[in-house]
Amino acid sequence: MWAVRILNGPQAGQIFNLKSGKNILGRAGQADIQVIAQGVSKAHCEIQVLKDKIIIVDLKSSNGTYVNGIKIQNSILHLGEKFSLHEILLDIVPAQELRPARSQLPAVSHSGNAYPAVGNAALQMGNFPQPHVGVQSQAYAQAAPAPEMAESAPSARPNLFAGILEQFKAYLERVVLPGVYKLAQMFDFKLVLLGFVGAFIFIVTLLSMIPMSQLAKSSILKESRNRASSLARNLAATNKKAVVENSGALSTYSAEVEEGVKTVFIIQDIDGMILAPSTKAGRVSELSFVQKVRKERRALTVELDSSTIAASAPIEGYDVENGEMKTKAHAIVIYDVSSLAFDEGKTISLFMQTLMIASLVGFFLFFFIYKLIEFPIKNLSLQLDTALREKRSDLEMTFQFEPLQNLIANMNSVLTRSHHGEGGGGQAESSSENRDEEASNLTKMIGAPAMVVAADNRILSANSSFEQLARVSLPTLQQNGLTFIPDNSLQQNIEHLMGKSREVPYAIHSDHLEFNGLMCTIQCQGFLSGNSICYFLITILPQSGAPG
Repeated sequence: MWAVRILNGPQAGQIFNLKSGKNILGRAGQADIQVIAQGVSKAHCEIQVLKDKIIIVDLKSSNGTYVNGIKIQNSILHLGEKFSLHEILLDIVPAQELRPARSQLPAVSHSGNAYPAVGNAALQMGNFPQPHVGVQSQAYAQAAPAPEMAESAPSARPNLFAGILEQFKAYLERVVLPGVYKLAQMFDFKLVLLGFVGAFIFIVTLLSMIPMSQLAKSSILKESRNRASSLARNLAATNKKAVVENSGALSTYSAEVEEGVKTVFIIQDIDGMILAPSTKAGRVSELSFVQKVRKERRALTVELDSSTIAASAPIEGYDVENGEMKTKAHAIVIYDVSSLAFDEGKTISLFMQTLMIASLVGFFLFFFIYKLIEFPIKNLSLQLDTALREKRSDLEMTFQFEPLQNLIANMNSVLTRSHHGEGGGGQAESSSENRDEEASNLTKMIGAPAMVVAADNRILSANSSFEQLARVSLPTLQQNGLTFIPDNSLQQNIEHLMGKSREVPYAIHSDHLEFNGLMCTIQCQGFLSGNSICYFLITILPQSGAPG
């Protein structure tokens, strides 16, 4: 988790936690982080906290948003980088470090200027007010667990499913996706996308036929069972009188002529002998279904195989000896399920109809997906062409797509560096030794504390007066940079003035800072080489009228 720390102005020292996603900074009361200062717009800028990056976007503010002294439209923020809303300087700090670092926050200077006052080193030399920490940071400090407790929490056991998922993702990244990317190198991207959409349509249509066929088969089987059972009941009702009266005039013709009927017969319950039709009379059926029917003596419907249904209905009559109803015979119907099934022609016709409907929908899907991909690329290309001609760095795209937002931020950063002449090589590298010697001579010529800092923040030179004032040696500064200055306020003032000098390189920029009861003026002048600054001269002078 990250947080924003205000370094100067009336809210100097306040820290506000950043939530995941968008955070609006501005003067308005409804802003996520309210910055109360003149020159700050109601909705000045927006900080987007993503999984692996922090992006700052200027919201068309009146006085602009600056990162490391350079005016931006949007840019990536790194840990420790300074940014400003007009004259209000802020930086990004880790939220987990807020609680132990409360006593190290900068304080407001006695002079009331809009810059951070003395740091820890200066606090030890004088009686300065302690920093005021914002309400949000105080709540966080009370709620944050101690580092020792966080470290002692048991680690989660590895999840088997998560491990399988990670292996699958790795397989996709190493094997599948490289082949997919290769397709776009071999064929036109539009054709590749159309091929994927077409494959999706065909496969989904083909797979949809499976449940459709299963549903049709189930419906046909149910209908066949009902039809066979109905035929058996009708046959039993037709021949009941002849069986009960034992007249011998049995008939199975009405059931035999029905479509799908394979075999019809009436069997005697006592011995299983076939009573009708006359062509099979006197025989004993070998069907296992007949034995089951005689055993259970009730209406049955079973599947003999995937295409055959057998149904039976008992024929009952009154038994004079026992004085009760008794099953005397059974009407049995063997039915062919295939008589109701779809033929191949109907199945193919259904598949083609489904495929045509899916293709029509897929065409519109392809069109919208392609346009969704094409639009931001064309739009960015036009913006980039305009930005190069007009030397701007305000590319923007409102698509809620993290890789695209990261790309725009990186492009704006490259344009900013290109327009300000940063990152030059060649001649600058060849003259680096001359600049180092020039910087060393320059600090020796100045009696007051002085230091020279390169454009890439390397310490080139510092005189002995500066070393004594900052309480750090030149080799230590050259090895570690500005971050190794013990006085945190001095470090932040120097970085801020260097940022202002990058913005307006032809002016002397100054700030005030108190050292052990003595108010001093810090001045910064940027020296140009071509169109870019090659180094900064920093001097610290007592204010006029101050005791010597």
